[in-house]
Amino acid sequence: MKLNPFIKNKKDKDMNPKEKEAEKELNSQETENIAEEQLQEETTDQEAPLTKEEELEKELEKANEKVVISPPQAQQPEIKPSGKKININLLDSLKPNTTYTIDFSDAIVDNNEGNPLGNFAFTFSTGDVIDTLEVSGTLLEASNLEPVKGMLVGLHSNLSDTAFTKLPFDRVARTDSRGHFVIRGIAPGEYRIFGLMDADQNFSFSQKSEALAFNDSLVIPRWEERMRQDTTWVDSLTIDTIVDRKSVV
Repeated sequence: MKLNPFIKNKKDKDMNPKEKEAEKELNSQETENIAEEQLQEETTDQEAPLTKEEELEKELEKANEKVVISPPQAQQPEIKPSGKKININLLDSLKPNTTYTIDFSDAIVDNNEGNPLGNFAFTFSTGDVIDTLEVSGTLLEASNLEPVKGMLVGLHSNLSDTAFTKLPFDRVARTDSRGHFVIRGIAPGEYRIFGLMDADQNFSFSQKSEALAFNDSLVIPRWEERMRQDTTWVDSLTIDTIVDRKSVV
């Protein structure tokens, strides 16, 4: 409906100053009420923002699948976020004089863009020594050489041919999307290595339906000290200093 501007102007002309001021205040109040109602409707339609703890919980939904504790625990640990921290409660008893590694894989991501903190692990020992040797590799499907994701890879210090069917792994890791794995915190010695799609989560080959991989050679992790030269240049043509440095490989 269109208003007749002549009638409106006539009305304004006949009103005294007090009446004009009262009508102005009334119109202003009606405008504020309409704006407030619109804001309430928009707020209702939007989801409530997550707190930092809720965001962290969302990013750690698959922690029980991705986080691997080595040596393996008979009881699954409790993994819970607490603000900007992560609390891990180990329910199983700890072995004496043993190095423990908590491998987070890509379970930890930043809250803003979801970028994973890859290859992050926390290591501690129940004794005086922390074992630091590692075994890494890639697990491939024999039929098509495609990488196998999410498979347990474990070491046995018991070299018996049947140990993997009776005993849990000594050290474990899990393959990533590229089939790559890193078993950390290994003590010097000789080991057999196996891959296992562990259906019942007992860290041993106990069901015929569980996929199994193995290497027929012994794994003997070791380290050695090597010398390398570190060169400081004055410019692109002139050498200033050559320093011999030790490195461990």
